[in-house]
Amino acid sequence: MMSNQSITYFLFEETAQSLTENKPFNEIFDQFAVGELHQDWQQHLCLNLNYHQSEIPWNLLRALEIDLPKQAKTIVCCDPISIQMTHRGAYCWGQAALSISAKDAQTIVTQINQLLMSDSEQFLLTEDLQWLYISNEQLELNQSSFVHLIGKDLFDFRYQGKDERRWSSLATEIQMLIKQLMDYKKIEACSPEASVAVHFWGDTRVNFENAFSTQKTDEHEANIIVYSSDQKLNKFIQKNKVMVKEFSEISKLADKAGQEKTSSEENKIIAITNRMNSSLAAIIKNQLHINQSIKIVVQDKIFLKKTKMGNSIFNRAFEKLFSNLNFGRAK
Repeated sequence: MMSNQSITYFLFEETAQSLTENKPFNEIFDQFAVGELHQDWQQHLCLNLNYHQSEIPWNLLRALEIDLPKQAKTIVCCDPISIQMTHRGAYCWGQAALSISAKDAQTIVTQINQLLMSDSEQFLLTEDLQWLYISNEQLELNQSSFVHLIGKDLFDFRYQGKDERRWSSLATEIQMLIKQLMDYKKIEACSPEASVAVHFWGDTRVNFENAFSTQKTDEHEANIIVYSSDQKLNKFIQKNKVMVKEFSEISKLADKAGQEKTSSEENKIIAITNRMNSSLAAIIKNQLHINQSIKIVVQDKIFLKKTKMGNSIFNRAFEKLFSNLNFGRAK
């Protein structure tokens, strides 16, 4: 790698969260300036990948994990969300306060298929809080994830496009079905002040033929490294021929160095995470030594290399950064 090139790291999930107590990172971050990431992290990643869309095609990445019917023409995400009902409106809470067991999720999806779906459409369960709607019809939807609606009143929310009424009607029917299942104690009920709804999202203009094509260059391929344990995100990154370091892959360093004796599974995870970040810190420290420009993206914040920065100033900024980070995301 040439010393005059810049390198960008994207850090997600356990990687980002564990930086707060990692000594090697605290030692080298005083050479960085911290700033706000003015774009959504997905938009920033797609821009760095030269991707032709502003969001990752999560609907297609979910579809890669299941046995998708060959005749499916519409594939969109459908996720349960929690709504707080007040006298002022219906506010989206997202999934932070939502708890649906695997059994209840299966019950809901089964009932949707039996009572609400026609022969040409189907609901599929990819994870407890991640569902997939597929149809043999070509439907129109270009909608962002529910994360962009968190904290907002959904009273005036409308789906866009020619099939707006269909999406709105189906979402309402599913919400009523979930409420009925709770009332009849078929699934666990939510708190009295809350309601469980669903949100359809994704871009039906993107298909498997055009979803993973980018305008790549050798420089682009060499200078982006993503640390993530999310398998769907990793598939997207690998399809764009970018280096991805999986959490499980890097955790093997823990077996080679120290052989820490841990009393619990939780302590083992902490030891692995620290070893992983220590290794990444060593790489970054070496790049600083050869005067290589470095950018580190941590969810909604960005660290840029600079010549000098007071340690006390950095520590205050670093503590403030990680005390306010929200590590949730759409997928």
